[in-house]
Amino acid sequence: MCGYIFVSSHNKKIRPIDSKSLSHRGPDFTEEIDLGWCRLRHWRLSIQDLTSCSNQPYSRGKDYLIYNGEIYDYHNLGLLHFSEKFDSDTQLLFHALKNKAFDLIKKESGFYSFVFINELQKQIFAARDYFGKKPLYYYFDDDLLIVASEDTAVRDIA
Repeated sequence: MCGYIFVSSHNKKIRPIDSKSLSHRGPDFTEEIDLGWCRLRHWRLSIQDLTSCSNQPYSRGKDYLIYNGEIYDYHNLGLLHFSEKFDSDTQLLFHALKNKAFDLIKKESGFYSFVFINELQKQIFAARDYFGKKPLYYYFDDDLLIVASEDTAVRDIA
């Protein structure tokens, strides 16, 4: 039951995200990244994957992922679609998003919500599973975009 918050603004300096905002969603690891134009924080609850290789925000280069959920059979999906073995569903999801394999994400079993950020192009891609088992809440006005895994987090910032 991980949690995350993403905040972006064109005109305002974004304050640090309170580390206690969603601490009830994951006590095992939390980290915040400030990219200047946005901030992202993730709280991790380690259930199946107890290694640090899936700590979030997950990043490689200038791409970032904050994610809540589970993608079933990620080992076989990685081999089948990318000829690569992944150590976690976080790594598979990141790789699929980085390579724009959106059909893979839509078709496969699991439940999730996520925010994927490409810092170089300042692109944001957020989505949730078809049935909304893992919710995704957002707020958007002329200047501010907030995406979070819990509605109270959006209300607290907005």
